[in-house]
Amino acid sequence: MTPYIPHPDFLISVAPTDPEDPASGKWLLHVNPREERFNASDGSLDESKLYLRYADVSRNRYERPIKYEYFDANYIAYRNTLSLVATVLFLDPAELRGHGVGTCMMNRIIDWAQEWPEAKVSAIDILDPDPDTVARRKHFYGKFGLVFDDKDGKPVMRELLVSELIKPENVSTITIHDLPVGLMRLSLANNEQKRRLSLNTNEIDDMKTQWNKFTARPVRTGLSHWFSNNLFSLMFCGVFLFFGACLWISVK
Repeated sequence: MTPYIPHPDFLISVAPTDPEDPASGKWLLHVNPREERFNASDGSLDESKLYLRYADVSRNRYERPIKYEYFDANYIAYRNTLSLVATVLFLDPAELRGHGVGTCMMNRIIDWAQEWPEAKVSAIDILDPDPDTVARRKHFYGKFGLVFDDKDGKPVMRELLVSELIKPENVSTITIHDLPVGLMRLSLANNEQKRRLSLNTNEIDDMKTQWNKFTARPVRTGLSHWFSNNLFSLMFCGVFLFFGACLWISVK
């Protein structure tokens, strides 16, 4: 398994669809693409998985750690099949839906999938008792070239290849900001420095606490510190003296 970054991290900013209604948008999402590749015994590609981890960084900036969700896709070489939706496709929280974020994510997945243009797109099941939900999902997938036929009252996806997939344009309220890999490395280095600073700060606070105890009761604190540091030496000396005394008494 060799994980690496297929694309740099990027930000998705969502402008309000209604400027007079702040709840109608104004999101900033951090998307962190990660790919895992699994090699077969002969060194050829066996399987590849893509994870688009995303999190709202505009409204949760004071929460640590930030909760990430993900879109995921999967390519299996020996079947030559590609799943655009490896598990389940949804946006969380629900307020993100309807702004074009899902379309933006799927476009990135399609970009990744183009490495295998002749791969067959695995069928997507739309299982929901609500006909409105089924119609909404069929409309969403239809934007990418996926067609569903009704068979026995159930939507069944037509077969197609990766090369036949369509990338629709992003919604006008969506803006994508690509982040250079170097910038992300600086960000990671900054986070590491903050972590070390926090550890050093805790150590300094502990030292200050010990110093305050010493200045308040220097003799008692000094003796306590000396005994705690020399406890094993004192025990060894005590045992040595005990056996020495026993030996001296027996000889005498």
